[in-house]
Amino acid sequence: SLLDKAYIQFAGFTAGRAQSAFDFFAGKIGYTNLRGSDQVVNQLSYTANFSNGFSVSASLEDAVSHRGPTPSVIAGGPVQNAPTPVLQGTRLPNFVLAGALNADWGKLQVSAGAQQLRTVVRTDPPQPALGSLDSTRKIGVAGQVGLQIKLDFIAPGDEMWLQATLAKGALGYVSGSNLNLGNGFSTSTNYGVGLNRVSSG
Repeated sequence: SLLDKAYIQFAGFTAGRAQSAFDFFAGKIGYTNLRGSDQVVNQLSYTANFSNGFSVSASLEDAVSHRGPTPSVIAGGPVQNAPTPVLQGTRLPNFVLAGALNADWGKLQVSAGAQQLRTVVRTDPPQPALGSLDSTRKIGVAGQVGLQIKLDFIAPGDEMWLQATLAKGALGYVSGSNLNLGNGFSTSTNYGVGLNRVSSG
């Protein structure tokens, strides 16, 4: 069985497993998930609500939930004993900041996320000469703008959603869900690559 959400909210704080503060569309409507961040994460967040429907959220989130692929960059495809990037453990949580405006016409949200990237290059069997490639400990970033427009004048409940996401290093923010189509928590977030069709995540 899979735990979808379990959290406590009090005085603007959210603690537990809930939707990432970064997310906007996150599979709200439609028969299949679309490419984009749709992550349920362990988090501690705070949301401040202001006048006229404006709010700001800051969140510390489990970095594992937004991990993206670590593809090999060796030219010519797979090579025997080729260096392969391997994900390392988590030392810093993800940090997310989001501002949103809720109005009668719909919603506008701007989100930003930062994630520590810890990988090490490995070979099997180990090759000491590749020690210079060793590891990386960089910070990946992602930004997103989302717009929802209510179209009740066409038919009650009709909506149009627009979303654009850009990431450098933090690829998990642009590609997929950690509960994607029943594949579970450990499923890769790099849907749309290889055998997986784009609409799968």
